[in-house]
Amino acid sequence: MKKIGQEPRLAPGAGLYASLVAWAREVALAINTNVDALSGFTVARSGGNGTAATIAPVNGGDGDAVLILNKVGAAQSVAINAYRAGVLRWQLLLGNSSAESGANAGSDANLTFFSDAGAGLGSIDFRRSDGRIGTPGDIVSSRSLQAGGVYGLQVNGAFADGGNFASQVLQTNPSWDTISFQGYHVPGVWAGCRWILGSTSPAVFEMRNNGTGYSVGGWVATSDGRVKINRKPLGDVLSWIDEVIPCEYDRTDVKNLDDSPVHRAGFIADHFEPHAPTLVLRDKATDDNPDPIRSLDYDGAGAYLWRAVQQLKAELAEARAEIQSLKGN
Repeated sequence: MKKIGQEPRLAPGAGLYASLVAWAREVALAINTNVDALSGFTVARSGGNGTAATIAPVNGGDGDAVLILNKVGAAQSVAINAYRAGVLRWQLLLGNSSAESGANAGSDANLTFFSDAGAGLGSIDFRRSDGRIGTPGDIVSSRSLQAGGVYGLQVNGAFADGGNFASQVLQTNPSWDTISFQGYHVPGVWAGCRWILGSTSPAVFEMRNNGTGYSVGGWVATSDGRVKINRKPLGDVLSWIDEVIPCEYDRTDVKNLDDSPVHRAGFIADHFEPHAPTLVLRDKATDDNPDPIRSLDYDGAGAYLWRAVQQLKAELAEARAEIQSLKGN
């Protein structure tokens, strides 16, 4: 194997140019995998202490050229540095000095970027054990970002927002103003997520850990007659309305941040089910969940209450007519 330690020491003279060309050709031939006679070359470490890098062909000279960087100590790094005018700009560590402690840990990779003066600004880190990537800045893409694992996006850090804490999961600007999605924690009060629309007078939507959603403007459902077919007026409601009992209750499926029960007032879906089954929503039963929890369409329940008022109005009108008839007699 031919060793190339450094460029040749050549004295000035008429043969200098030809000697440099010959040396450059020798190096070019050494990394040309199409030359069958090539067996590769090795660059020795300073002081002759082992091999630092080897460039060699694969498959007997007919394959790809391979750059082999070999560190011999656990506390050493394999580095490729890029300079401009002698000042460091980029450093790629393909196996840093982190200890190899088993379970594929250690010898991670880092791509470090430097300032105009050569000071480190930060690094993009690649963890060997699980392939995770850490970056101190934003990831900007003109196309979609796709994830093939079980996590689409995981944010573990948080920043202080007054006395509260927020994790910025997503931020976008659709040529209007910023729109953000955050994980949010008000210590001792609630935790959950927030959609923030705008920055100067933001509209905030919150989903809290007690199962309650908050909106500054309310929730609106589309209700155009063009998308509602097979319409049929509701029938009698008054005959069973007493079986639906408004009540206060404590929920067992969600809790407040202090672990106390969530106390609410409302209806029980089971009471509506025998008389207005369209108001009661349930997931399809599965082996893991053979008896799914009932949900109640509160907006739809308003239609039944409206129908009850109409029935009462009709009965009141009939009673008034009967009273007037009795007065006339």
